[in-house]
Amino acid sequence: MNSAPERAAESKTLPNHGVHAKTCWPATPRDWLTAHTRIRLGRFDRFSGVREFRARLITSLAREDHSIRFATEYGFDVHLPASYRGYIDMALAGQLFHTTLTAVTKENIRPGDIVIDGGSNVGFFALLAAKLLNGSGRVFAFEAEPDTFSLLRRNIARNGLAIVVQAEEQALADRDGTCDFFVDSEDPMMSSVVSCRPASFRAIRTRTISLDSYVATSRLGRVDVVKLDLEGGEPACIRGMQESIRGVRCLIMEVDPQRLERQRISAHQFVDEVRDSGRFDEVWVCDEERGRLLRWESEAAVERVFSRCGYANLVLRRKAV
Repeated sequence: MNSAPERAAESKTLPNHGVHAKTCWPATPRDWLTAHTRIRLGRFDRFSGVREFRARLITSLAREDHSIRFATEYGFDVHLPASYRGYIDMALAGQLFHTTLTAVTKENIRPGDIVIDGGSNVGFFALLAAKLLNGSGRVFAFEAEPDTFSLLRRNIARNGLAIVVQAEEQALADRDGTCDFFVDSEDPMMSSVVSCRPASFRAIRTRTISLDSYVATSRLGRVDVVKLDLEGGEPACIRGMQESIRGVRCLIMEVDPQRLERQRISAHQFVDEVRDSGRFDEVWVCDEERGRLLRWESEAAVERVFSRCGYANLVLRRKAV
């Protein structure tokens, strides 16, 4: 059995981090009513009459772009699509983003940084990063799904952050061009360049760009922090950032073993290759249930996170100089 110092070296609890603390709430009574109508009446969707009544009621209650506004403790608001049942349920529970990942973000983004948000969705990470930059630095948010991209742009503008955050309607990949992007009609947050459940997906064409190409054409010079939540598209993105990754100080990346296996990629081999490509000193796995980071080398503990959640968020970074 490992000693206490050995166990402490294999994990790290983040400071000032409450796993169950509420960090967001419906912005107005109207938003509260819309959100609860979506979630509570949604339990009776098997009854067509209830489903139709709920749809009409939400349409009348929701904001002009069919969204629900949530306020956050971070100094910005986020509008969520009323159709995003899973996201709204999470927001009503008080969280718009994984809490451990939020703590990691606050710990690693500094004023002056160049931040890349791959798979931005409606923009929570991009907005948080913009606030942490404190007026110095830039965020580049990539989102390929057209409706979600429109809401991303509106969230940026509504919070007065258009000077800091630049939204790009394209997918980060290994090349510049176009590809099929699979939009999940049941859960839009699962949309990806990788299709896993064809029955619930519809394919659209989207533009793709490699991060190396984007950095070069935009004359960014460097990238400091990268967050990737691409639902299985991470390997292609990493292949397209082999130059940029060498200067990245912190890489936050979702790893889904099942989606990787469908591409005949081993999750453990992939992470090891990313670590070597970026010459990262540390690889940590977010254990959201316990509010801590686990060392990637702690195989048994990491496997428990994978088996419990089906995926894991990883943090690869260089040691502070």
